[in-house]
Amino acid sequence: MGVNAEPIANEKEKEDFFAFLKQKGFCIKEDPSYRDQNLVYLFTSENGLINGEVLRRGLGTAVTKGDFIYKEYLQNLEEEARANKAGIWSNPDRLAAAPAKPSIAEDSSSYPLVFPESAAQHAGETITLRLRVGSIGESTSALYLNSEKDYTSEANVPVVISFPATAETKALTTRAKGLEGKTIDATGTVQVLGGRAQVLVTEDANLTVME
Repeated sequence: MGVNAEPIANEKEKEDFFAFLKQKGFCIKEDPSYRDQNLVYLFTSENGLINGEVLRRGLGTAVTKGDFIYKEYLQNLEEEARANKAGIWSNPDRLAAAPAKPSIAEDSSSYPLVFPESAAQHAGETITLRLRVGSIGESTSALYLNSEKDYTSEANVPVVISFPATAETKALTTRAKGLEGKTIDATGTVQVLGGRAQVLVTEDANLTVME
């Protein structure tokens, strides 16, 4: 459901994916809107969406027609795979032929481009997180650019700008306060606390407004 899987030509990619399935196991869940069409989601025993893993590894393309629960999530994972030249997107001709997502500038960072849905998989790594700022929060120790309007949502992955402020972080904080509703790229280190990811950003140059 939501994925056009393609034959896996690269033997190592095939072995890695089947090893992943064997290790995780899987179960089937229906989309309530498509019960009569034999279209389902596959989840691992840890509740990870295998349909999304196919896209993250560049082993297929996201379905763009129709409305279904994980549509935006799956399309984001395809864009992440394109940016990281994973799987089928390692072919320059295939990448050039694919339509670009409208109104989003090309990623110029040397770090992996990641969306909030898969940020927790990159704990301890430096990444470029792309998100639309749903809300902005502030505490005595940090400013938070939240990926969700409701910052308490389990899906929320905040960009964290810590205090105390230096000259660098003061400029960053001032600019960041005006970014609600904007799509941004934030380059920093992924920290996972209690199973929830956040990205720590310390330099103004590491925060780019994409639209």
